[in-house]
Amino acid sequence: MDEGTEVFRPTDAEVLGGDRFKVLPTHDYDPEDEQWEFVPGTVVSGVHKNLEGEDVLIAVTMSYDGRKDDLTL
Repeated sequence: MDEGTEVFRPTDAEVLGGDRFKVLPTHDYDPEDEQWEFVPGTVVSGVHKNLEGEDVLIAVTMSYDGRKDDLTL
C-alpha cells in the first residue's frame, strides 16, 4: 500500500492448484487510492501464516502478472 509501514490487505483469491492463487479485487478496490504489491489478476505463490491467532494466506511471489504474453504457470 506504499505507506511506509508493512500492511497486509485482506482480499479474496482464486485457488489455481499447488501453492498458486489468482488475486481478486475487493468490492471497494480503487487502484488510484491504494498501491498493492500484487494487483488483482496477478497469479501468486502463497504461504500460510498465523497472524493474531488466525491462519491466513500471504502472497509472497508473483508467478504471472496478468499479461497474456508473459505466462509462466
